Amino acid sequence: MQAIGGKEKLLSVEDVTYTMAATVQGTPISITQQRKTPNKARQVVQAQGMEMMKVTSNGTKAVMSQMGNSQEIGGKQLKDLNLENTLFPELQYQKMGVKAELAGVQSVRWKEA
Repeated sequence: MQAIGGKEKLLSVEDVTYTMAATVQGTPISITQQRKTPNKARQVVQAQGMEMMKVTSNGTKAVMSQMGNSQEIGGKQLKDLNLENTLFPELQYQKMGVKAELAGVQSVRWKEA
């Protein structure tokens, strides 16, 4: 955490936007993810400029739309989505009931990491 400003700096971030692009079998694909505190999120997947899928969430309700059909997301999927949409979820693990444990140590460039 210190390498990217420390806990206090991370807690002051209110929104993050990721924009990704790829080409799959000659078709341009773009994905835009927007996340805002607390637990608000939107993800849009476009192919050749057309919206193929959209997921929106306000933390208590989430909806996925694909090709004109919408479906509400609930239960475990909603809980997982909220964890995924949290800005810097590592800072919220204890509050969210997530337990972290060291599963092992691996070597990266001949040094233990």
